[in-house]
Amino acid sequence: MTQRDLAKLHDSSLPLCDPSKLRDIKGIPIDRSQPIHQRIHSFIDAVGNPYLFKVGSVIVKVNFNPTGKTFQNALADAMNSPAVE
Repeated sequence: MTQRDLAKLHDSSLPLCDPSKLRDIKGIPIDRSQPIHQRIHSFIDAVGNPYLFKVGSVIVKVNFNPTGKTFQNALADAMNSPAVE
């Protein structure tokens, strides 16, 4: 996925999204034996849009402060953290 593809996904509109087409991340397995870059690629492949998805019945739109942590760093932190039950 290119930076242009990610930028297009980032611009997805929450009010215009079709909730039935969003993927639920609750069932996405994370293989912690893989290197972090592989975990990130696998997650993005599984979720489709890493900026707009569901957790159960809750729709999540991800945004980051432009002067804060990068999306890649935040996603890497999430891939390294223990799963929340």
